[in-house]
Amino acid sequence: YAVHVASLGEIESNEFSSNGVTVMYRTFNYDDETRGMALFLLFSFFWTSEFIGAVGNIVIARAIASWYFTRDKGSIGTLTVLNAIRQSLWYHMGTA
Repeated sequence: YAVHVASLGEIESNEFSSNGVTVMYRTFNYDDETRGMALFLLFSFFWTSEFIGAVGNIVIARAIASWYFTRDKGSIGTLTVLNAIRQSLWYHMGTA
């Protein structure tokens, strides 16, 4: 989607001359709607990456809380993190 939005601009060819050397280059010109789509895409990227980080923090906190509040530490199994993921996704998706 990002490549599609980036390719929506109009190509404009320009020339630049310096010390007898002429260089031709191209630029993209974007309209307001395309700029809005790019800003929405950027916002969506930041929001999604922060959401994934927040869910990770909740899962870690839940796993540590399960370990800390267990009286018999030998009863903690290998499914503690999977249970923390399940409980975090079920009960705390709106919190993240």
